Amino acid sequence: MKQKMFQTGMVRLKKGTLSLLLIVVITLLLLAMIEGVCHFVQVVSSFKPDRMIYERKHTQYDPEIGWVNVPQLFVKDMYGTGKYLQTNSQGFRNAQDFLGKLPKDKIRIICSGDSFTLGLGVSNDESWCQQLTHLDSRLETMNLGQGGYSVGQAYLLYQRKADQFEHQIHIFAFITDDVLMRNNKDFSGYQKPYFTLNDDQLVVHNIPVPKASYIMPWMATHRKILNELSIVKILSSVFKPRPISSEEENHQMLLKMLETFKTRKDTALVAVFLPHLDDFDKLGKQSKRLRSFLHRELKQQNIIFVDLFDDFGRLSKKQLNNMFNKDKHYSVVGNQFVSRLIHRQLQDLKVFDGARLNH
Repeated sequence: MKQKMFQTGMVRLKKGTLSLLLIVVITLLLLAMIEGVCHFVQVVSSFKPDRMIYERKHTQYDPEIGWVNVPQLFVKDMYGTGKYLQTNSQGFRNAQDFLGKLPKDKIRIICSGDSFTLGLGVSNDESWCQQLTHLDSRLETMNLGQGGYSVGQAYLLYQRKADQFEHQIHIFAFITDDVLMRNNKDFSGYQKPYFTLNDDQLVVHNIPVPKASYIMPWMATHRKILNELSIVKILSSVFKPRPISSEEENHQMLLKMLETFKTRKDTALVAVFLPHLDDFDKLGKQSKRLRSFLHRELKQQNIIFVDLFDDFGRLSKKQLNNMFNKDKHYSVVGNQFVSRLIHRQLQDLKVFDGARLNH
């Protein structure tokens, strides 16, 4: 009898313990869910529906390059009142279309690069590429710059367009960040191609470029906020991103691209280093190593290298700051300064004298 009562008591104790344990587990799960929901709501509440990067306003998805200009576009106040952006039917940041053949008695230049070449923050006529035509009536310039581009994307876009238009000079311009920081799979959440070197050959990856960021742009513009979600952190730790290329690898990839450009007949290649404020601050050491590498290697390859760093470095702090706008891109004054420096060096190097004119 006592044994039966003891067994019954034990059964009740176990049931009671299990019930208590179940209550504790359910309570913890509910708290975890509440905590998760609260964190999710806190993260999502940071979303700004009107937030959009400049490039998204004038570009369209491209499966091979990531994004390119929308043709035949005019945005009156792109960068503020009166700061317009216009593209021609061929996708250049120019008002007029261009013939495939060289224009009579003109020296045609294709300017390719990133947003500093595009002229982010200023109107078409105020970009340094277009300013070259104001300095020299012999010149006709085609602005192939694009916001957010790495040197790899600028390389791909030029390779696509170059055979369509005869040109005597190709100015390939870049900042430190284009070379060292952007050989990854995305820019501000927008997917793009990236490069590696295999047996001294350029290999492009992430093609076709995933289109999700263009279908759901809010995911791209709020990527940093979404990265705060715990589930995103867990998935990111499982599916680790591609390792970032080393500084030396990025140097070598740029050199290979320039070597490829050099093989084009009847076109003078001019590599231009465009200074950024970061070159005088947090990217100073990387900038110095990149420029030293290019001075050494491009001299051996007989490729013209125009390095504007020292010209900017001689400016006073006030003058230097005046070269840039609030978006840390060249101001109107900055673009004018860059165009004068490039034009002067091309004259000194007799690049214009060597251009073949179409009479």
